[in-house]
Amino acid sequence: MDFILGILGITQITLLPGLILSKFLRFQGNLFDKVLAIFGTSLIANYCAVFLLSALGIYTRITLGVAIVGELIAIFWLFQNELNAPTRAFLDDTQHGINEVVHFFFPQGQKNSVSILYYFVGIMLLLLSARSILWALAILIQNLGTVFSSWDAVVSWNNWATIWAASQIPLDSHFYPQLIPANWSITYILLGSTTIQFFAKGIMPLFTLMILAGFLNLAIQTKKYYFLISLVLLQPLLENFINNGLYNGYVDIAVAFFTFAAIYFPLKARETYDKEQHIRLYILGAIFSAGAAVTKQTGVYMALCYPILVLVIIFLTGAPLEKRQLRTLLSWFVLISMIWVSWYALKQIQILMGTDRANIDTLISLTASTYESTSLFQQIMTAIGQHWELIVFSILIVLTFAWMDRFYKALTILFAPYLLLWAWMAAYDTRNLAIFLPILALISGYSIDKLLHKLIEMNEKTKLLQAPIYILVSLILLALFGLNFMISPLKLLQRQVDLQKQIFSPTKNQLLYNLVAENGSQTRILTNYPMSYLPELKQYQVRFNFQDYNLFLKYVENPEIEYMLVPNAIDGKIEDYIDAEVNAGNYQIIVKDKQWKVFTLIKILNRQ
Repeated sequence: MDFILGILGITQITLLPGLILSKFLRFQGNLFDKVLAIFGTSLIANYCAVFLLSALGIYTRITLGVAIVGELIAIFWLFQNELNAPTRAFLDDTQHGINEVVHFFFPQGQKNSVSILYYFVGIMLLLLSARSILWALAILIQNLGTVFSSWDAVVSWNNWATIWAASQIPLDSHFYPQLIPANWSITYILLGSTTIQFFAKGIMPLFTLMILAGFLNLAIQTKKYYFLISLVLLQPLLENFINNGLYNGYVDIAVAFFTFAAIYFPLKARETYDKEQHIRLYILGAIFSAGAAVTKQTGVYMALCYPILVLVIIFLTGAPLEKRQLRTLLSWFVLISMIWVSWYALKQIQILMGTDRANIDTLISLTASTYESTSLFQQIMTAIGQHWELIVFSILIVLTFAWMDRFYKALTILFAPYLLLWAWMAAYDTRNLAIFLPILALISGYSIDKLLHKLIEMNEKTKLLQAPIYILVSLILLALFGLNFMISPLKLLQRQVDLQKQIFSPTKNQLLYNLVAENGSQTRILTNYPMSYLPELKQYQVRFNFQDYNLFLKYVENPEIEYMLVPNAIDGKIEDYIDAEVNAGNYQIIVKDKQWKVFTLIKILNRQ
């Protein structure tokens, strides 16, 4: 029954409230537009409901169960026409969507040099985009059935979720907002226990997939390749700057999603002339910007920038609204802002009363101590300068700024200061760049597209593509010769070492590296895990396959062996021995990792 309840919890978190809200918002869009809106508004609606029920002290299994039954009844009533529609209609819509994708990537038309160039660029972007989407899907699949393991996720975010599950509002969360813990708590309430974490953690990889699929959908709908460029750029940015925070319970990827979605709907509005749809899309964007603010403090930046961005669109891009429509929109903005203002007002009251603290000064000090810079300017330059992606993309955006339309100019001006704020206040961790990364990828993709158009204009004037092929080959060889000097043997070796550290199971590898770093050169680990293939770890392994019971007893008597990394398939006597020692308190299970193959890390505390 727990499995069914867990799935029901995920359905409540990601689907049911958003389905009902979608009927009232009545915005036009394709299937993915609706999926994104339903997914995000469900999370926000759940947060508001959990907050209210906890404040009233009635957030219980019975209350939640009654609410879910009510939602299901409302959904069956509101969507009765859709549920009665023939299956053929759904298949026809699916076929139409596939045809739309095919026509975008394989257009038919005049075969000139420019169209041929775009054809090959489109194919390349299709392959790269597919790789990025599959990467996000792999993260989702690999993390099914896993538990929270990172420090902040265990001691902070999930801990707050258990407090919500007790029908209480966390009082010691500083300014950290609670959208994600509040939603996690839904699974705990339905399960009647905070023990099983699989379902709560299972939603986290969805945020990455939604962002990347969102860029793909924008490209297909608008027929603009730069959204694909943005998609391809964003995947390595997320991988490098957020890393395991994409799935292990940190909320940074969630705030990145809400930031992206807040921009997604104004981008959609740029593609329609229906003013009523404009208002609905702007309201949806405002809801998502509020969602960003109640996901993590960095999202407040998005919530503050969003109304300014919409006003820029309305007044500067030739899309004016009637006074009545503008008043309606501003009223909605004020109402929606209460979602996030209420949380920060509550925390400020607690701080003034002395029951909580802001913690901002601590984070600023942590950032300053991380870089040990003599001045704030030097700290900012060091923090930004250590990431070549930030430098390259910043230069690219500056070079193309004059060619941008007003929307992208406004977006650039609004978000450029965030990079400086991060370097000042939060550069102790690159995860705090989360809300900046989708915007950076979007503007950079747009800038690259502008540069390509300029190159095409140059070609039309100079006829570069009509030059003999040997000239192109010569330029490629010249570029390779230049790269030979830029990429030194030391860089190649370091790249090899970094990648070698990721073979087999990256999580186990990192666990082993951390273990050696903490315990020193005397560390010895009894295992048959292939440590000899990992750089700098071979000497710390005592190789054993856990099949010979007598030999095992000799090994564990050796005082030099303090740890065992034990596979799942071991001799029955050895398994019974280890279980007995764990129960006696002589052995301590540190972690059981299921990535690649199942291994359990055990520390030997006492020997008989």
